[in-house]
Amino acid sequence: MKKLFPIFLLFVISSTAESLPVDSLIEQTLNLFDLDMYNGRIETPKLRLGHYSNEIAIDSNSEIADNFKIKYAYRIWHIIPHTSADEAGLFIDDTLIYLEGKPIYDSSSRGDDFLEYYTLTKKEGDVINISVLRNNSAIEIPVKLIAIKTSPLPYTNPGIGEVIKDSWLQKQINDFKLNEWVDAIKKQMAEASISDYNKVPFSDNLNPWRLNAITYLHRYPTRIGAYSRFIVNDLWDAYNNSETNEGFPSVVSRIAKHLDVIVNPGLAEKKPSNINELNNYLAVVQADLDKAYNPIKGEIEQITNELLKLLQSDSNYETENENAKNEPDRKKNRNDYEQKLAGVFKKANQVDLKSMISGLIKLSALIDKSWLLELTENLPLKEYSKNYYVIPGVKGEILYFWVDGNKKYIIGGKGANIYTENFNLIIDAGGNDIYETEPVPHGSFRYIADMEGNDTYSSNTGQGSGIGCIDILFDVEGDDTYRCNYFSQGSGLLGAGILADFNGNDLYTSHWCSQGAACLGIGLLFDAFGNDNYIADVYSQGFGYIKGIGVIMEYNGNDSYKAGWKIPDSRDPKRAHLSMSQGFGFGMRPWSLGLGTDGGIGILTDYNGHDVYNSDFFSQGGSYWYALGILHDRKGCDRYTAGQYSQGSGIHLSFGALLDDEGNDMYDAYAGLEQGNAHDWSAGCLEDLEGDDTYRGFTSSQGSALTVAFAYLFDKQGNDMYIMNKNDTTFSQGGGRQQPTRKAGSLGILLDIGNGSDTYTDPRIIEGIPLLKGQKGIVFDDGKLK
Repeated sequence: MKKLFPIFLLFVISSTAESLPVDSLIEQTLNLFDLDMYNGRIETPKLRLGHYSNEIAIDSNSEIADNFKIKYAYRIWHIIPHTSADEAGLFIDDTLIYLEGKPIYDSSSRGDDFLEYYTLTKKEGDVINISVLRNNSAIEIPVKLIAIKTSPLPYTNPGIGEVIKDSWLQKQINDFKLNEWVDAIKKQMAEASISDYNKVPFSDNLNPWRLNAITYLHRYPTRIGAYSRFIVNDLWDAYNNSETNEGFPSVVSRIAKHLDVIVNPGLAEKKPSNINELNNYLAVVQADLDKAYNPIKGEIEQITNELLKLLQSDSNYETENENAKNEPDRKKNRNDYEQKLAGVFKKANQVDLKSMISGLIKLSALIDKSWLLELTENLPLKEYSKNYYVIPGVKGEILYFWVDGNKKYIIGGKGANIYTENFNLIIDAGGNDIYETEPVPHGSFRYIADMEGNDTYSSNTGQGSGIGCIDILFDVEGDDTYRCNYFSQGSGLLGAGILADFNGNDLYTSHWCSQGAACLGIGLLFDAFGNDNYIADVYSQGFGYIKGIGVIMEYNGNDSYKAGWKIPDSRDPKRAHLSMSQGFGFGMRPWSLGLGTDGGIGILTDYNGHDVYNSDFFSQGGSYWYALGILHDRKGCDRYTAGQYSQGSGIHLSFGALLDDEGNDMYDAYAGLEQGNAHDWSAGCLEDLEGDDTYRGFTSSQGSALTVAFAYLFDKQGNDMYIMNKNDTTFSQGGGRQQPTRKAGSLGILLDIGNGSDTYTDPRIIEGIPLLKGQKGIVFDDGKLK
């Protein structure tokens, strides 16, 4: 095989040495990393105790050691609601001392691992006896074993072709005799695809908000790079190939498709050319929204307010629950809130997303500079007269104002205007304007278009803020400043928002859930030209939460993205902060509540420019809990800095990808699990296709797969440098970790081709010789041409 391997690589290199069409890039990834799905029997149901504990070393002279004859005990620090441990009556801070009257350890394992091994020998409904110390007394608690619910979910191939049966990776697996090892990983990933960890149903169907992309990738996890590239290519293809080169209906339709909502972009009717036509056009938009929100008419505000609490970074439901005085009170508070939130989810699930997105497509067709010019030329605009129009909520030139039913529409002049009230349509002809508008009424719409000027947009929510509505902000030209607090700047919460800025050096600042963020809807921030700065604290810059797709599409410019440094992360609170931004998908893991649901898709795609990406924990093509995060940079010499769980990192049953197509790039991350990493039934990748690149990680980095996962780092061309902690070469630079209690391992991969001059921290990596690492990782560097 070693003789054949370089021949195969020479074919790959010679066929991809120049820039390739995007379909060829997908094909290239599949040729290298494709694996068929697991076709064997899937074992269900899975049992779990549902507790987490820390080991306590017992002093041999202590009273506990003397009374119970044990060396180790285990203090519970968390219990997942409604699991076996919780339903049996185990409490946080209980100290585990016995299993079936014997110590919870032996010569090969102890603590949670020991309990998990024992549970694997049982079946659903069996009872095991666990003894704990509580209030200085020993109590034996019978624990009835409860299984995770399962339900087969349908899924479809998104359109990236049939499986490549003889991929490079499959050949390595065959050569190293790893088929059984890899099948065990694929089997458990497939089992994850049908599992439902939610304990508080809110729908007749299990997993009602799980996306096709997530189910498909659990069946074909090594397609994470190909699928992610397919999605971003799909969006840019919709924009670049439209007749006007301003194809927002097509872009919205493609986004909706990946949200599993099929809406024809042709639903955008002929654009209006006069007042009557515009009134009728917008009435059709409102009719779509009336249909969408009719099942929860009169309750939209209440439902969106409850949904806001799920991510509210300053204070949320978890904080309130944790402040309960004692364990029984905490459980009661939890159970009460679970039922309340399940009711909210049930109602939110009744919203007709297809009708809502149909309205969005129609309104997005008006993101068109040519149409704006034609419309304003055809309207009977008044010469500006200071006293002709006096409209509350507007200061400055007003050229036209009219009312249609309960909708207010206004056209401002070329001077500097200030808008402070809510209008359903604002078209401003120019000037350095200030927008401090109110939120859009629930169930309604807003369209703002500013044709020129250096404008300032400032509000708590706004600027393409679709909270129970649809909201579009279109700024044609100018160096603009956007400031907001939450769910703004192209964001949707049970609705949809678009911010489109076509030209200028712009500043975007926000606190949380902004700059292309979505939950149960669509959020899109599109910026065409200019050197732009994006600043947010958390959950932003391409963030997808529950059945939501949040997207930043940046077409051209040297841009700066910064996210984090506001909310300390408990793993390292003196240094680390949560970001959950820059192409991050997030789900609601049943952790402090038994109620949970699957995540969305977060996408940041930058088409051209030398860019800087700066973030911290959970970011840059990352994900958590049945979600997908994508950071894609097509061209430019870029710098990426981040913390843990970043730069192509899929965490806890989810998927993450960082894709960089061209340029001399620098990747820098600290704290571990980064740069093509995956953990816990997940997959992650980092693909860099061209340039002299530097990768600096810490641990479990650079093609590192942990706890039943697939992960890879692929560098196609250039003279590259790979740096990481020299004490972690087993798990890094193409490393994997076996998880004995799960009866499966992982597979990490580092592949560098293109005949560059490369350097590695791991001294075992030798050019031209495939390397298999002990806990299962594969490394290959083709080396310099002789």
